[in-house]
Amino acid sequence: MMLNKNSDAALDLSELTTPDLSDSETSTSDDEDEPVKDEYGQIHQRETPKFISLSLSNLDKKLQKIPDGKKEAWALAQNRCPDLVGDSHKLMFLRCEVFDIDRTSRRLVKYWRKRLNLFGEDKAFKALTIKNCFPDEIERAALSNHFLQVVPIQENTGRGVLLFTPAARPETKTSIDIALRVVWYKIHAVLESETAQQKGIISFVDIENYGAADLDKKWARNTMEAVRGVLPIRISAFKLYHTPSIIKLFWPFIYMCIGPILRKRVFIISGENEEIVQKMQIDGMSVEEIPSQLGGSLQLDQNTWVEERYNTDL
Repeated sequence: MMLNKNSDAALDLSELTTPDLSDSETSTSDDEDEPVKDEYGQIHQRETPKFISLSLSNLDKKLQKIPDGKKEAWALAQNRCPDLVGDSHKLMFLRCEVFDIDRTSRRLVKYWRKRLNLFGEDKAFKALTIKNCFPDEIERAALSNHFLQVVPIQENTGRGVLLFTPAARPETKTSIDIALRVVWYKIHAVLESETAQQKGIISFVDIENYGAADLDKKWARNTMEAVRGVLPIRISAFKLYHTPSIIKLFWPFIYMCIGPILRKRVFIISGENEEIVQKMQIDGMSVEEIPSQLGGSLQLDQNTWVEERYNTDL
């Protein structure tokens, strides 16, 4: 399957994207490991064993130089769950920051600080599984909400896919902390794929029945603080579906005002489901790969997804 960059245009959602650092002073690449740029303008590092080993070594040295008072949660994680903070864990963060050592060390330290704050000491240092992190029925019920869903497909380069439905935001009776733990869990789920770590994530955003009046600023602020600069996720592209007419009306003006990189990464897909399916098929997706709420036949049953992952201790 291929998601074509040419079918739509882009909108500024830069706060959720990770800058690409081809000329970083803290990069560990040499000529044979030169990064390459893709159709979305993202840079991807060629990962040779030598390069990975050197990067991990440099990251360890950088982490050691950070004052103890600024990396307390990271130090606790090294002591309490050393099996969770090994090379594969650190590599996930290196990939997110395109192997920039300074940025990786900062994100890793922030990640563990937030993880401890969000899950508490009794859960933060355990594997992020449903059984460990969502022990009661109320919390597991929050996992079934379809505000954020992992789509069980990958585009042709191996990118993971998330479906974001703002109108399905968890009800106010669901605590913000529980809702944020759900967001964390589902993002970690899509990052179980190594190629999704390397290539990034495509986010389908269905904004049907959602307007400016529906925006919960507190919820949005807390979500951004829990994700941005913290989780090791690279958003390769946003695809916005069922966009309100006001956005379509002003889109040509917005498009002219944003930078060339964002034009490659955020796309407006207008029309009803039948038109959406036709455009997604042009992009190389089959009807079976398109979520049903966008007009395809792929049923995303969150209850079944949660049950299957619970039963397999994921």
